[in-house]
Amino acid sequence: MQASLIFPPEGNLISGDNPVYFGNVSRGESRTANWTLVFTAEGTFGLDVNASGYNQNTDDPVERHGYATITVDSTPPEISILSPQNTTYPTSGILLNFTVNEATDWMGYSLGNQANATILGNTTIPVSEGPHTLVVYANDTAGNMGASDTVWFTVDTSPPIIETPTRVPAGEIEPYEEVTVSVNVTDAISDIETVILSFQNNTSWHNVTMDFNPATSLYEARIPGQPADTLVKYKVIAYDKAGHFDVNDNEQTYYVYTVIPEILSAIILLLLFAVTTYLVAFKKNHF
Repeated sequence: MQASLIFPPEGNLISGDNPVYFGNVSRGESRTANWTLVFTAEGTFGLDVNASGYNQNTDDPVERHGYATITVDSTPPEISILSPQNTTYPTSGILLNFTVNEATDWMGYSLGNQANATILGNTTIPVSEGPHTLVVYANDTAGNMGASDTVWFTVDTSPPIIETPTRVPAGEIEPYEEVTVSVNVTDAISDIETVILSFQNNTSWHNVTMDFNPATSLYEARIPGQPADTLVKYKVIAYDKAGHFDVNDNEQTYYVYTVIPEILSAIILLLLFAVTTYLVAFKKNHF
């Protein structure tokens, strides 16, 4: 009895005799033939095994065929992450949305190079604040493991921090004197998007975008000069790039100054003139 493997043109027999000779085989006895076949192409192929020999009693020829299909797949699955993307998210629940180009036996993801977490498909994953990396893995039905490209993203659930603003002049404000407001605004995770100085001059509110001064690392804006006796209230509003915002309005009492009256302004000017005149006269008489 002998057995022969009839292999397809897409494969190369690298080990195992072909044919395999078994000698005399008794009725009911089984023999095993082993071949190692390396395929040079992928796909589904048919394998035909032919066993032939002679009946020991009659010398009549005996032949049997065995046929099987085998699928050759050495290509890992392709995985594309649709979400998250390389951006900042304002929530700690991140939608994981991805595609795989073939059937799988297992799927999972790794967040920040941690151990893989098994998933069944698209899902929402809990993520802490800060920067993160994400990779999705999938094992196809042939045992090939595929990995997606790494995605970098950031989670920011906190608003910006607005410190107490200061103004120049810090003391009394003359009629129609311009006031510069400065404030330090920071965000621990994402960058600052916009800082707004909002002020009221007796009646209506006005918004002015504050500019960042790299020399002082402060945001600055000017309140135009106002008439005498004007009560000015102001607050600071800040937005970060994640869409969060905060307001510093001095616990809803606002930051306040009043433009001094005209008569008080005149008195101050007269006093300054008098003091200057005295100092000049004093220097002339004593030097």
